[in-house]
Amino acid sequence: MSRLCVFFEAGGVRYAVEALSVLEVARPGGAKELSAAHLDAVDLSVLLGGSPQAQASTLLLMDTNPSLAAKVTAVAGVYDAQPLEQPHLARRLAPWLSPVVRGAIVLERRLHFELDPSTVQRGLGAQAARPSVVAPAATPAQALVFESGGQS
Repeated sequence: MSRLCVFFEAGGVRYAVEALSVLEVARPGGAKELSAAHLDAVDLSVLLGGSPQAQASTLLLMDTNPSLAAKVTAVAGVYDAQPLEQPHLARRLAPWLSPVVRGAIVLERRLHFELDPSTVQRGLGAQAARPSVVAPAATPAQALVFESGGQS
């Protein structure tokens, strides 16, 4: 049994969403108008707590409640997610992502966050407790480097 997903990028982050929840894909202001042209397009990167996108070149019309016209950087395509690797997200990330992300999918050796179409229109909000990264005060004299798949 297949599970088709639309894979796309917004604000430098890769996402996927079930294809059944995507009504339309269009270029903003192009010859093809969205079926729901009365909707205000929302920058998906900003909605999910990221920076505004400089090159949002595509609109995804999502079948959510209410409907969402989301600006994204690019659409990679539609793929069957069933046979793809679906790693578990780290527990530390789960509280931050859980309002909109239901899991992760690896496509062509790249991690994509799978969005929950029933909650994505709410976004992460300003109150989201984001995980923090603390940089060391001084550069260590030695480091242990791990290599995975030929990349360090």
